[in-house]
Amino acid sequence: MTTDELDALFRTRDASVLEAARAAVAPDTPEALALEGELARRRGDATRAIALLDRALAARPACRALHHACALAHAAAGDRAAARERWQALLAAAPEDPAARFQIAVTFHDEGRLDEAAHWYEAQALSVPSMFAAWWNLGLVEQARGGTEPALAAFARAARAAPADPRPLARAAAIHGDAARLPEAISLLDRAIALAADDAALRFARAAHRSALALHHEARSDLAHAVALKPDNAAGGSALILELQYDDAPEAVSALGSARRGWADRHARAPQRAPAAAVARTRLRVGYLSPRFGDVPAGALALPVLEAHDRTRFEIVALAAHPAQGPVAQRIRRAVDRWHDLPLDDAEAAELIAREDLDLLVDLAGHAPGNRLPLLARRVARVQAAWLDAFDASGVPAIDYLLSDAVHTPPAEADARAERLVLLPYARFCYRPPLPVDAAPPPVRRRGHVTFGSFNRHAKHTDAVASVWARLLAAVPGARLALRASAYRAVSTIEFVRERWRALGVPVERVDFAPFVPLDALHAAYAGVDVALDPFPFTGGVTTCDALAHGLPVVTLEGRTMIGRQGAALLHAAGERTGIAPDADAYVGLAIDLAASAGEERARTARARRVAASPLCDVAGFARALERAFEAMVEAGPGAGAPIPVDAGPSGDAV
Repeated sequence: MTTDELDALFRTRDASVLEAARAAVAPDTPEALALEGELARRRGDATRAIALLDRALAARPACRALHHACALAHAAAGDRAAARERWQALLAAAPEDPAARFQIAVTFHDEGRLDEAAHWYEAQALSVPSMFAAWWNLGLVEQARGGTEPALAAFARAARAAPADPRPLARAAAIHGDAARLPEAISLLDRAIALAADDAALRFARAAHRSALALHHEARSDLAHAVALKPDNAAGGSALILELQYDDAPEAVSALGSARRGWADRHARAPQRAPAAAVARTRLRVGYLSPRFGDVPAGALALPVLEAHDRTRFEIVALAAHPAQGPVAQRIRRAVDRWHDLPLDDAEAAELIAREDLDLLVDLAGHAPGNRLPLLARRVARVQAAWLDAFDASGVPAIDYLLSDAVHTPPAEADARAERLVLLPYARFCYRPPLPVDAAPPPVRRRGHVTFGSFNRHAKHTDAVASVWARLLAAVPGARLALRASAYRAVSTIEFVRERWRALGVPVERVDFAPFVPLDALHAAYAGVDVALDPFPFTGGVTTCDALAHGLPVVTLEGRTMIGRQGAALLHAAGERTGIAPDADAYVGLAIDLAASAGEERARTARARRVAASPLCDVAGFARALERAFEAMVEAGPGAGAPIPVDAGPSGDAV
């Protein structure tokens, strides 16, 4: 049997062909040893394969297939170094071999030795430029090494090698998205979707980038299409529900209700657990469920309340939907009686929570990313309520209550939600600045022009918002608009926004786009703003509170939805109701008036003091009101009913 014939036999996937060939050759010959060794390797007997193949290779060193088979057997046995020796020996004898470099790269990749893997994948790709797997794996390794541009270059070559494969386009889009180069990400996903129109994951990804660019009509279209393709994707359905809240037009509100009902029909119909009978104990046992115990919103809003709970009357359990690390998470761990990292499997998580025997479970996520609403649908506590990131009704029948206030959710609208409303006395949450705050002198006094500002996500800066801001800048000559958002890290994204806004009449040469910065620098940046502008209809939360704490006047437009009224509710609680506009014309008028008086330093200092002393920042008072709400919900139990008002307690009067 010639070397070429043996090579050809080793390339066949049909083991019966090898067995027939083995039966046709004399025992103990190099050919017999080679064929027996290859059959042993394919059966998973690496030890026997190595012994036979090594003997065969010693007799037939020119047979490339034997080098590969022997190396693969060593790799299967866990000895990657020996495998590399075999492939390197092959390259020394036959440097034109089309696969040895790739296999060496794979062994380094498997060991996590990314530098060596990148070297050998690149060598393979340059040796065989048409090999998709070499470019693809090189892209993966470069991405893991943090080499953004080398990874993009590799995925581009992979796309050229396999022009019908959408994967390298999607990978490159994800890299651009991580770098906030949103137009590039969308363009690549356009190409990928043209190749795979029914790939829901591609549409979910493009929707996320479109939403981040405030292209909400297009994002909704992508999400609706993706949900239709993958109706079992609960997270995708939640993304559609969140996306619909960037529009408060009647048709969007109607679509939101339909999406919520559709989500519940698909994902919230699991059999509900029969809750255990209530146990008499001295402390009410309350669980908080969140996927974000470690980030800024949790730090600014949830942490102060957790630290202020009356531990003589309440036993607090933190249920982390996903692992959380960092200083905020550590403080939350110290503030609660117990902390659990929940299993990803809902059945296992339900068993864990059931063992806690909670009197009340409070969900902090709603339909936000990382939520565990399908878990809550099983009814894992006797009473279940939604708070914080629950911007509206969830649609989950097993969630009994929605914690809100009379501004966010007017009592007259109670029938529009399945959850029973619990109306807190001032706002549905309170605020404590994460850092010490000092009201800085108004920047107009040193600059000579007014600076409006908004530090919200760009997704909230819709075309309607930009059009109103264009009117405002036209009415206040020389004024500038300072924006900060993570999307503004990339020049291409800023240029896209400038072009879009220029068409809407915004004087973009007077708009400063700055990237988001660490918390201390972010708070320092408020010293450069005279008047804070709240976007709409998806209004600000923590950003509005931050601006108020720094003494900035805030202008907000009171909308028609729960999230659309958030700015108004916060200004009510802060005692700054004069900043609430009923429509766009009034919004512009208020901002013009505030710009005219922006240089009054005493007013800014006085506002910061008022806000600090207001119910918005009364953490202890809010915690007591929230605890009264907890007691009322547990006492009333599950079931429909009129909104439950919670009084402000002895320290104040409810609004």
